[in-house]
Amino acid sequence: MLEINNLTIGYATAGGVVKAVNEVNFSVKPGQIVGLVGESGCGKSTALFSIMGLIKSPGKIVGGEIIYNGQNLANNTAEQWRNIRGKEIAMIFQDPMTTLNPAYKVGNQIREVLQTHRVIEPKKKGWLQRFNLKQQEKERVLTLMREVGISAPEQRYESYPHEFSGGMQQRILIAMGLACNPSLLLADEPTTALDVTIQAQILDLLKRINKEHGTSMIIVTHDLGMAAEFCHEVAVMYAGQIVERGPTDLIIENPKHPYTQGLLKSIPHITNTRQKIEPIPGTVIDLTKLGNECAFMARCPHAGAACHKHISMTQINEEHQVRCALYERGSEASGLQQAAGHL
Repeated sequence: MLEINNLTIGYATAGGVVKAVNEVNFSVKPGQIVGLVGESGCGKSTALFSIMGLIKSPGKIVGGEIIYNGQNLANNTAEQWRNIRGKEIAMIFQDPMTTLNPAYKVGNQIREVLQTHRVIEPKKKGWLQRFNLKQQEKERVLTLMREVGISAPEQRYESYPHEFSGGMQQRILIAMGLACNPSLLLADEPTTALDVTIQAQILDLLKRINKEHGTSMIIVTHDLGMAAEFCHEVAVMYAGQIVERGPTDLIIENPKHPYTQGLLKSIPHITNTRQKIEPIPGTVIDLTKLGNECAFMARCPHAGAACHKHISMTQINEEHQVRCALYERGSEASGLQQAAGHL
C-alpha cells in the first residue's frame, strides 16, 4: 500500500541545510498499524506530514520516494494532492484545540469534509435534491459521531469545539478523518495532553476502526510502551533517521540499536519498583553539524572508529533491520562487536 524509499527532507537555515528526515525507509501493508517512535525533534512528524503533502517552505523533499498504490506522491501537483488528501489518506493532528475552527459548529466541520470530496452526490439537480443531499450528509455525520463514541450526536452536532472535553475533541478529529473511508489514517501523537483513562479510550477506538474497517495506520508517538501495545510494527527514529525497525514484539524483546535499548531501560516498570531507571546520557547532536558519522555516537556506550563513517541499515533477519556499526559486516565492525560484548 505505502512504501517510503530513502526519503530525505531538508530545511534551509542560517546554519546550513538541516536534514530533518534523512534516508528514511519503511512500508505499510493493508490493515497494518505502524508506529514511528522517537523523542521530540527526531523527524517523525515531518515524515508524517510529507505523506500528506504538507511540507512547507523552507522545507523541501530533496530525495526519495513516497509510493502509494504505485504512485509517487513526492511528485504530486496541488490538484493531485486535493484528490488524495482527506479522501484516500487522512490525518488526525496532534492538538484538536488548534486544528478545529472555534467559530464553526463541529457537525458542519465534519460535514465540510464530505462536501469537499463530494462523498455523497445527488442523482439529479434541483432544490429537492439539494435538500435531500443536506439531509444525507447530516445523517452521515451523525453516524460518524456515534461511531467514534460521541453520545447524543443530534444535540452535539450543533455544539462548538470549546463545549467538548479534550478527549471528545480528539474524537471529532477522528470522525473527520474517517468521513471519506480512507485507506490510510495518519495520527500525530493522538493521545498527547490527555489523561491516562482517555488515552486508553482513544487507542481502543483506533484499534476498533482498524479491525472493523481494515484501515491501515501510521501512529507517531514518543511513548514506546504505547507503541508496544498498539502497533504491529515499529520504526525507531533518532536525529532524522530510522535506526531500527521490525515487528513490535521483536523490537521490544530483542532490541539491537543502543538507542532503542536506552529507551526501553528508561521506561518505569510497575511490577519491579526496585529496578533502576537509566536515562540516556548527553543531548541530541546539532543537525547542522552532523556529517556522515552516526548521529548517536556521542551518547553511545559502544562507539568506536567504525561509527565515524556512513552506516546503512543492516538486515538482522527477514523482518528486523538496524542502523548500527555493531551489526555491519567488516573488520572494523567485527572489532567493535567484540569490544561491546554484543552478538
